[in-house]
Amino acid sequence: MTSASFVSSPQTGMRRVVRVFALITVAAMFVWSAGTPAVAQQADIPSETVDAAVEAATDAGLSDVESEAIRSILEQTERQPGALWSAAGAIHDELGTTGTLAYARALQTDNLEARTDRRFERRQANRGRRGDRPGPADRLSQVVDLTEEQQSQIDEIHSAHRERMRDRRAEDAGRPSVETREAMRSLRAEMRAEIRSVLTDEQIQEIEEQRAARRSGQEVRREEAMAVRDDVLGLSAEQKAQLDTLRARHREARQAAREEGERVRRPMARRAAGRAEVAAILDDDQEAVFTLYHALRGTIGVQALGRGDGPGPRGPRGANGR
Repeated sequence: MTSASFVSSPQTGMRRVVRVFALITVAAMFVWSAGTPAVAQQADIPSETVDAAVEAATDAGLSDVESEAIRSILEQTERQPGALWSAAGAIHDELGTTGTLAYARALQTDNLEARTDRRFERRQANRGRRGDRPGPADRLSQVVDLTEEQQSQIDEIHSAHRERMRDRRAEDAGRPSVETREAMRSLRAEMRAEIRSVLTDEQIQEIEEQRAARRSGQEVRREEAMAVRDDVLGLSAEQKAQLDTLRARHREARQAAREEGERVRRPMARRAAGRAEVAAILDDDQEAVFTLYHALRGTIGVQALGRGDGPGPRGPRGANGR
């Protein structure tokens, strides 16, 4: 599959012109602000995170000039939907396709090491602390006002079902069977129904309204981020259609797995395979930006910029950064 199949040279040229214009605008704003009184401003990406991202540039064999260009781009990245897509596109304009891929690989190596360290730290921290985790009553009280009686009833329901779940899991010596997973789902559904019966109609309505508002806001941010993604990658109509088809196919596969009682997992192998399918639809420049975007997400994550940064191209869930 060649790049000419989807993105013509004029499109690529226009994409670069748009990015160069954006960089010139940012530079002009920087020059203007240099002559005005300094105003304290909190960085959207923590400085230590930027330092880690720049350190990876050294590991990739990039020059000091290129490393400082990366630092400048990341320090100017703001908290808004599609921010990392814009940053990935700007870095690609500075490094080119080869340099971008080398930088992305260095980030991925650092991310894997950091992920391993974080996993070990979590295991150490969680030993003997499972009882300290907040229960349903604690979580619900952050959404609606619960009476002491309601909190007590919900805690009792949760404790009873947790004991039943523990006994059910103990019946399987190794990996949970399909029957056990189905039983666990039934127990969780039963627990939710009992907790719901403790709440008043007004409390249930308030919870549902907040949930709907949260989902609506997430969808708006996702659409905004995808619009930035489309602009940065310069996706053609045919590419968008292919990505939509790919995403729908994987969504149907996940739904079928749920209906058959299988637990849907996203291990590294499946995630890598999904991203490979997406990359096959992109040209070389687009694939480099796509790869760097996911590497940046691994380094910076959604915590620094918020969850509005949005998904990658509409492929399998493992390929769209969700």
